[in-house]
Order: sequence, then structure tokens, then C-alpha cells
Amino acid sequence: MTLKNIFGKKSLPADNARIKRLHFITTNHPFLAHSELVEIALQNGISQIRISISEGAEEFAELEAWKCKWASDKFGGTIIIDDYPEIAAKVNLHGVHVKTPDHISYARKIIGSDKIIGVTARSFDDIVNATIEGADYIMLEPYKTSEKTLNKKSIGKTGLKNIIDEAHDKNIKTPILICGGILKTEISDILSTGVYGIGISGAIAHSSNIEKAARWFAEKV
Repeated sequence: MTLKNIFGKKSLPADNARIKRLHFITTNHPFLAHSELVEIALQNGISQIRISISEGAEEFAELEAWKCKWASDKFGGTIIIDDYPEIAAKVNLHGVHVKTPDHISYARKIIGSDKIIGVTARSFDDIVNATIEGADYIMLEPYKTSEKTLNKKSIGKTGLKNIIDEAHDKNIKTPILICGGILKTEISDILSTGVYGIGISGAIAHSSNIEKAARWFAEKV
């Protein structure tokens, strides 16, 4: 597919119904496993969750993936795992999230055409490339820098609005979300940019009341 194919159409087919506007992205927690965070989120109104496991071996990631799949079978919801298309296929998760657009083709071969593939983007060029490669959703980051993203340029509200406007101008229909250090007080401003949705991690996982935080974001986004 070429840029002309994408931008030259008046409308593009897009199965956006299965891409929710709120994604909970799991993170390391001092007391709770990723699968436990997933279960809490599913029971409190969040229906699309990314398992983002940065510690341990692939065997650990697979074990957590099985536990998350059991939770989604019990409570409903969509489970996407970061970086492991083979695990997504083996466990029969709903999809995989990859780091860059050039990983999409390989992931698609592994998990098949019916599964969700999301991709991280840091610029409008990344969005274009992700669209060409057939991503089902695009997660821009970081909205703000954090300890994990100090070496990355933050996008911010103005940058986000510019990117979303350009995507609309180019008739890009792939859902574009934003994540990275987002707090409750910033939700209204972020949604006013026209972005499709938001990814939340620490504001839920590191809240003093995870259940309450999950319900709040599920209601507001």
C-alpha cells in the first residue's frame, strides 16, 4: 500500500469498534502481578488492557499472559500483550502491541489477520508508516516525560492537536491514542484535541485505590 492509496481515498474502511477509547497499560507494581492488575481493571469497567512486562524472561511473560487470558474469559474484555506475538498466538490473546511500524508485518504473520496489532508512534511520520503497514491502532507517546521517558521529547497538548489535525487532513482513519504520564486533571484537555483515546498506566496502577481509579477513568474516557 502506498501513501497515494491511503490519502487519496475519500473514506477508509476501519474496524474501530473493537478499539476502545481507554487502554489500561499494566506496569510493575510492588505487591501486585500484572495479571492481578488486569483482573482488577476488568472488574471495574476497563475492557481493553495492554500487558506491558519489562522484567523477567519470556517464560514469565507467557505465564502472566495465560493468567490474563483466564481473567478476560471470566470477566470479558480484550487483552493485548507488548512485544510477544508468539505468546499472543499461543495463548490466543486478542492482539499484540509492537514498538515500531516495521515490526507490524512480522507480527501479522504470527497472529493472523483477525487479531489486533497496535504500535507505538512518536511522530506523524510514524503514524503514516503505521497506517501503511496496517496497524489497527496507534499509540502516541509520551504525552509527558517521566523517569522512563526522560530521553524522549514530550508531545504535549499543542503537539498532539497538531498531529491529530494533520492526520484528519490526510484522511487517516486508524484510531490514534496518546499515553505517557497522563493524570486525571488532564483528561478533558487531551480529549478536546480530537484524539481517539487515551492510554493510562501509573495513574491507575499506582493509585492508592486502584479500583476507584479504574472506575473513574472508565467513566470519563
